[in-house]
Amino acid sequence: MKYDFIYSEAVEKITQKKKDGTKFFSADTLCIIVSENDNVYRSYNESELKEGRLVSVISEMLALKKMTDSGETAVAAMITMNCATLTPVLPNKECEEMFTATDEKNKD
Repeated sequence: MKYDFIYSEAVEKITQKKKDGTKFFSADTLCIIVSENDNVYRSYNESELKEGRLVSVISEMLALKKMTDSGETAVAAMITMNCATLTPVLPNKECEEMFTATDEKNKD
C-alpha cells in the first residue's frame, strides 16, 4: 500500500513541476520516504557551487536529513524516481549504507 502511494505521489510531484516549467536533467531525482510513523518526507537532488566547483547532493540524503531533523530514523517505505524519465531508480551502495547507519531497521 505505501509503495503505491509513494509511486503515485512521486509521479504527481514531478509532473506538476514539469507543468510549471521545470526542466529536469537526466540525473535529477526525487526521493520520497515514508517513516515508521507514517510521516512523508520528500526532496529533489540539489546542485550548488562550492569553492568554484559544482557539487551535487543526492535526493536520498536530503530526504533522510529532513526525516532525522524531525526526530525519526526508521524508514517504512522509500522510492527514488528519475525526474526526466519518471522511472524508479535503485539506491547505490553508499546510499544503502547511509540509511543503515541511521537505523538498523533500515537494513531491510
